[in-house]
Amino acid sequence: MLWSQPWLLIVLAIMVSRRTFLPRSDNQDNDCAQRLAAFLVPGFVLLLWMNVSFGQWHGGSSPGPRYLCSVFPAFGLLAGLLLGELSSVLRRVSVGAVAFSAAFWILVYSTHILVPTNDTMRGFTLRSLLNSAWYSSLIRLMALTLVFEWQLVRIWREFDTKTLRQAGT
Repeated sequence: MLWSQPWLLIVLAIMVSRRTFLPRSDNQDNDCAQRLAAFLVPGFVLLLWMNVSFGQWHGGSSPGPRYLCSVFPAFGLLAGLLLGELSSVLRRVSVGAVAFSAAFWILVYSTHILVPTNDTMRGFTLRSLLNSAWYSSLIRLMALTLVFEWQLVRIWREFDTKTLRQAGT
């Protein structure tokens, strides 16, 4: 998870030591985040315990922890609720970690998602990009990058439009 989903570890660190990172406020998002974390953190620990109890923690030929990833979308919701409460430095680190995860996802999905169990994810992915059929991986890499860039532009425009509306009222 450190190499594929570092944002999740940042959210976990914030929730475990929330008195250090989160200011006390009566914000409704903060209250929702606290309730969601009360559900997610113990569930994450139990799923992590289940995963490490297997002989192969990743659950077979997969690019990450197969069974543990079921809680990742809910942690994304929690990260969104917490983002406004974080300091600017921690917010930048969190956004950078999400960008790293997205770039890693693009790289993995542009090659082969199923990594052999006796190989590392990064090594296998890089070798797959450089093998004899590199052009097919390059086409997928360019297509996925364009789709992500298009979505970022759409989000940025929406954010600017909402910011301008709020500033005008």
